[in-house]
Amino acid sequence: MTASERQEVLTKWAAWVSQLGGEIATDYQRVVRGMTFMPVRLPAGAAEQATRFNPLRALRPMPKVRPTPVGPLRVVGTGRQLPASPPGQRPQSELRVAVFDGGVSQGIPHLAPFVDAIEVTPEPEDPDSVAHGTMVTGALLYGSMPADEPLRTPDARIDHFRVVPAPSPQNWDVDLYWILDRIIEQVRARAYPIVNLSLGPNLAVDDQTEPHRWTAELDELTDELGVLFITAVGNNGELDAVTGLNRVQVPSDMVNALSVGACDKLAPAADWQRAGYSAVGPGRSGGRLKPCGLAFGGEPGNRFTGIAPGPQIGESWGTSFATPLAMHGIVGLAARLGPQLTTPDLLRAFALHFAEAPNGQPIEEVGFGRLLERYDERWNCQANEATVLYRDTIERDQVISLPFPLVGDVVAGRTVDLRWTLVFTAPIDPTDAVDYTQAGLAVAFRPHARRFSFRDPATNKSVELDIQEERQEALDRLGNGAILGALPATRSTDRHRNEALQREEGKWETALHYSKRMRASSLFDPQVTVNYLAREDGRLTAAPPLPFTMLVSMRAPQGVDLYDATRQNYPMLVPLAARLPLRVRT
Repeated sequence: MTASERQEVLTKWAAWVSQLGGEIATDYQRVVRGMTFMPVRLPAGAAEQATRFNPLRALRPMPKVRPTPVGPLRVVGTGRQLPASPPGQRPQSELRVAVFDGGVSQGIPHLAPFVDAIEVTPEPEDPDSVAHGTMVTGALLYGSMPADEPLRTPDARIDHFRVVPAPSPQNWDVDLYWILDRIIEQVRARAYPIVNLSLGPNLAVDDQTEPHRWTAELDELTDELGVLFITAVGNNGELDAVTGLNRVQVPSDMVNALSVGACDKLAPAADWQRAGYSAVGPGRSGGRLKPCGLAFGGEPGNRFTGIAPGPQIGESWGTSFATPLAMHGIVGLAARLGPQLTTPDLLRAFALHFAEAPNGQPIEEVGFGRLLERYDERWNCQANEATVLYRDTIERDQVISLPFPLVGDVVAGRTVDLRWTLVFTAPIDPTDAVDYTQAGLAVAFRPHARRFSFRDPATNKSVELDIQEERQEALDRLGNGAILGALPATRSTDRHRNEALQREEGKWETALHYSKRMRASSLFDPQVTVNYLAREDGRLTAAPPLPFTMLVSMRAPQGVDLYDATRQNYPMLVPLAARLPLRVRT
């Protein structure tokens, strides 16, 4: 649709709304890839008539901003003294990240050297919102508050933008539009690599309607600028499940974000589970596996503790605090990787690959599992394991083979655990609720490079043969007209699945995780093949090259020196070096 055609439709829409006794907020019209979003005010009972306007895609009530810290979700000061503030006045890296929230309490020595508080809204501070923003910022800087340990120097500097309360024109409730405009404005201007959002619309994802403006515009911003949004899924998990009111809230239904729910215990406690209030999946098409994972968010009997105005130790609970706790680990990872390696794909891949397994809990509730608070221990593989990082770009319809660098002699006679996680950032189509992601990767596991499928065209039945060990039978079948597979035979894998993923085959998900336990005798030069698919208007189409990241882990039983064998047999693999902080005294 051209600009003039769009304006003609909007003019007719404004006339129709006016005829019904309503009006539109013309200053807040926003266009995202052909979809126009705008606030509309209508008389009571006129909504049904308004939906008769043919070009209208969706009409829904304007949600409120969350969180509005009320009742038990308020941050409560305990009066207890904070641990000693860390030494030094500089973070451990030059990395700078952003938080959009309710403000930061001034004069707290634990925050002041590492946080730039930026006033965006002209409205007076709300004390509960400031307490919320202070706790979120402290969790991002320090993680979970240690009981008897000094605080470590933060990894990065934080720009905290106070966007709550938002100003609203008289008689218009456009807080969400104003806040999102400020987020987009600041992220574009300052190019933050990582952004924490512990706020958003109080609106659960709906399969039947197009994505909300928050979801569509932030997904597009991730694709355009390479920024990772880490979002809270919401505290509505105990609402009605039949109507879907307990599902993840906007914008945590973004397909390119890391969406965080809350669990009830910190690591290393093993008996963790989803906190009852934490919203559940599935998410939007293309990002069904939501939440991506959980982090400790506290609950009434085991509250989240952090920095509160006073200064003092404060207590509360909610996905608002689980989110910066997960981001604390991601920021530490980014600081050690450095700007050349830090991409949304890589950070999401690390977070999901190393998440603590759900342990039988429904993945619609816990996603990939409990997210790590720190990744320091993942830099050094155990002697019996090895992890390899792949970063590549794939062309449309291209098939890329990514091998497991497994040394067969070392693991002979043993059982091997294989895991791999593949992540990419997808362009999106906000006009299509079903085909929201426009890029997908078809992934296949091929455990044995000599085993191929031979299909009899007469019966359409196939048999797998080792073309070396069963050479004569393979030749006989070819002589009888059998069709040889172009690639080694595939094997099914144990993967995170739910009903929605099974129905859609998961091809259009932006994060895929698989695992397989096999005897070494069934493995020979195992590999994963990746095929790039793209679509527009639901049809496969041409598309630009797609970057992706994949982590592969191999684990043998204790006593097997798998890591050293991998290094010796694959000298082209270079250990991923951590950037350690260096301070020069003058």
